[in-house]
Amino acid sequence: MNLQGTGHVVAPARPRARFLARLPWSTLFILLAMLVLTGLALQDAGSWLVAGNRALIDYGASAPMTTLDEGGAWRLFAARLQLGSSLTAALFLPFFWVASTAFERRNGSVAHLLVFLVVSAGCSVASMYFRGSGVISIGGGGPALALGLGAWLQAWRDPGSARWSWLRFCAALPFLALVAYGLYGGNSDLGSLGCGLLCGLVLGMVLPSQGGQGDATLSRRRLAALVAGLVLLTAGGWHQAPRPPYYWSEVVRFQALGKDYEERVNRLTGALDAQIEQVLQAKTDTQAMVKKAEDELLPQWRALNQLWSSLQLNPALPDAHRVATMQAYVAAQQAFWDATLRGWKGEDEAFLEAALQARLVNAARNRLKAETR
Repeated sequence: MNLQGTGHVVAPARPRARFLARLPWSTLFILLAMLVLTGLALQDAGSWLVAGNRALIDYGASAPMTTLDEGGAWRLFAARLQLGSSLTAALFLPFFWVASTAFERRNGSVAHLLVFLVVSAGCSVASMYFRGSGVISIGGGGPALALGLGAWLQAWRDPGSARWSWLRFCAALPFLALVAYGLYGGNSDLGSLGCGLLCGLVLGMVLPSQGGQGDATLSRRRLAALVAGLVLLTAGGWHQAPRPPYYWSEVVRFQALGKDYEERVNRLTGALDAQIEQVLQAKTDTQAMVKKAEDELLPQWRALNQLWSSLQLNPALPDAHRVATMQAYVAAQQAFWDATLRGWKGEDEAFLEAALQARLVNAARNRLKAETR
């Protein structure tokens, strides 16, 4: 195409370039993150239908005990990307696509991604005030409502904007059904959804009605003011959020200690029983067995007893009441085998002590079984 009087030639825009320029890149990136994070949780849970709580926590679920823990701030964003089940993804993603693309096309990809991140953090913080310290929060319902309501209010305020078709509102029906089911079951994340609606109302009324297509300077200034305000509110809510009685890192540490405790106790008990069986079957000398037990096994009982006797745990942890019994069991086991080995070395009075410690071992074992039920 020639420009008259200039001699310059302007090539028409390529269809592929126009297509790529119109793609909602921020929405596509967020959708991909949702699918990946949800898929990883489902795979870890061993089910393609629904992920369990442990898998959800490992892949981003938010709760006061996880998000307020040291290094847990990433969950403010990841929780809004974690959907938790295939059914939730199928019902939620059509609405998110409609709401998110509408906001992105009106305000631009950079503004869209920035708003999504800030609103996600705000929804996660708001959720902490409405749920228990150990009740997890997942799902992008809050940010989706903010984006959808914000875009709809901008379009409603813009006289030159085309009105939304009924098909767009139909995309919200499955999501609204999901929310209604959660409300009926009493497990809806009211804090996140309420924060999303409030943020959407503010976005739709404060951002320019023409979004990034109007006065770019005005749009940037209002966006910056909104983002700064939301960041300050989120930071304040984070600082004032009610602290849980225990944190997820403490739970993980306690579980790891319990697993190690069980493995070491079973291994040491089995090794000593095997050596005693060899003595009874005359396959090994008693004194040789005693020396081997004193050199190899008894120091391990002492180390385990020292570890658990000096262990300091948060008493609010689930099953923390079992720690005293676990400590008593290890201490009695060490004392029992120490006295028994001394008795086999010729100290006859040591067998009396061993008998007493055997009763303590049995009592602690029975208490552990009762506390496990």
